[in-house]
Amino acid sequence: MVLPSLCAYTKASYKPIMRKPFIIANMNAKNFRSNFMSLLTDSFKRLKMYVPIGHLRDIYKEHYRHFQLAQHPGIIHIPYQVSIMSLFEQYRMNIPLFFPSLDLLTEWHYTYRVVNERTWDGIS
Repeated sequence: MVLPSLCAYTKASYKPIMRKPFIIANMNAKNFRSNFMSLLTDSFKRLKMYVPIGHLRDIYKEHYRHFQLAQHPGIIHIPYQVSIMSLFEQYRMNIPLFFPSLDLLTEWHYTYRVVNERTWDGIS
């Protein structure tokens, strides 16, 4: 039996508040977090633009509600496995989602092991 990841339970929809930052979703490759922020900051400097960004757990220390995520302009993901439930939830809420290209994700994985989980509970 296949159960679709409908995620209708979120009952939230994208309603951005522009003063809120873009969110960087959880990354399991802790050694990559500072490198990623440096790369992102350098890119914005080269483009001469400012984009407010914050890590999910820096903005929401413990819990958040789905409507709170839907108030941010978008969410940046560095996938750490092939099936992240929050992706389905955020997609359902129509939140703009940003990902590295497959080539870039592959490069980051070989360098930093960013896609370090095969399954939800870490079973290989």
